[in-house]
Amino acid sequence: MRKIVVLALLAQAACQEPPKTGQLELAVRSLVDLHAWDPAIEGKGQNSYDTVLGWGREAWPQLVAHLTDETPTLLYDAAFDIRVTLGDVCLYLLLKEMNLDWKEFFKEGVRMPTVLPNPIYCIRWVEPSVASRRRVQARFAELIKPPE
Repeated sequence: MRKIVVLALLAQAACQEPPKTGQLELAVRSLVDLHAWDPAIEGKGQNSYDTVLGWGREAWPQLVAHLTDETPTLLYDAAFDIRVTLGDVCLYLLLKEMNLDWKEFFKEGVRMPTVLPNPIYCIRWVEPSVASRRRVQARFAELIKPPE
């Protein structure tokens, strides 16, 4: 009997799912592979976009963690020479998923003028350094913090 219990425990341990944090980290990092963004459907149909949005609220902490990440994505507007960063995509997705307006982060240094028809290319930060991004990151961290 003890042998069966031991074998059952070993089988259960071998089939454990990888930690979600690692999966979420990889999913958010894969947003750098976004190569097309449509104003109407955004990044739908691209694996990284669909995966991150599929996680829902569980992805929010990883999106917040990458707000300061200035790694360039494949999203590029040649007419205006604008390259979207991973942090920009994370900001956009957090605003969308949390149903927030960018103007709520005006004091922290976010700007999203409507000069271009595609909003992902309109994200601007007041300061060229990561200072604005860190202020926004701290604010989002407070917003997603579970109530005590």
